[in-house]
Amino acid sequence: MKQILWRLYGIFMCVSIAHASPPLSEFSVKGEFKSSQCTIQPPKNGDYDMGKVSDKANLDGRNLSGMKQTWRVICEADMMMHVTPKDNRVGKGRGANPERFGLWTGDGIGTVGFYYLEFTDASVDSAPAKMQMADSTMWRAQTGRSLTWIKENGEPANGKMFSVNITVLPQISGFNVMKEERTEKVNFGDSVTLSFNYGV
Repeated sequence: MKQILWRLYGIFMCVSIAHASPPLSEFSVKGEFKSSQCTIQPPKNGDYDMGKVSDKANLDGRNLSGMKQTWRVICEADMMMHVTPKDNRVGKGRGANPERFGLWTGDGIGTVGFYYLEFTDASVDSAPAKMQMADSTMWRAQTGRSLTWIKENGEPANGKMFSVNITVLPQISGFNVMKEERTEKVNFGDSVTLSFNYGV
């Protein structure tokens, strides 16, 4: 009997140990979401200085020499990138053509012409790319419409370093509106805001 009782006790002890509460511990998971940043590297602070334009009497309807400069955007991580130009003086000389950005003066002359913006020689991480706008590859920008960097095969381009040549092509077409002959210099120009948007 004693042996049986001891065996039962031993069995019950084993069962009791098997049902004992396990020791508990806690751990925590922490992290931080940080948006990767991109830095724009505009050439010459984004200025396109066309210099002095002489002999204004013979300039009406004439194209001036274009100016090309390389823009770069450097990102901390792989991104997709697009850029949207906005004419800050919309309506000044651009007419009905959405590709025209207006040239004007503040000297009582008003509109003196327009210019085109051409986006060429794009690249992503030094690989050739294209600029796409509204499902079609375009060279000339339109105010308010985005251009996206895409691969040569048409797929969206991801990368850390984006570059594109932006060329300003001005055309003088408004000096004939002058009421009188001017001998002093006439300043003309325009400004465009380039919005670079990126995401993974």
